Amino acid sequence: MKRIVVAGWIAVVGLAMSAGVMSAQATQWKIDPMHSEADFAIKHMSISTVHGTFRGISGTITYDPANVAKSGVEASIV
Repeated sequence: MKRIVVAGWIAVVGLAMSAGVMSAQATQWKIDPMHSEADFAIKHMSISTVHGTFRGISGTITYDPANVAKSGVEASIV
């Protein structure tokens, strides 16, 4: 199983939703490359799990309360 987690973006969207920042306009956040990372875990031969981290991540997170289908994350990992 391959999984990539962008640390922090779920917390940002959840915090905005719980704080009542619901407006008719789409809200956009810029991912802070100094405080963000992409983590992964890969099963190796069903014996062990290899973990790794990419620290060079940047991008934007968009949340549109009027049309959630237009919400998303655009990220670059270098």
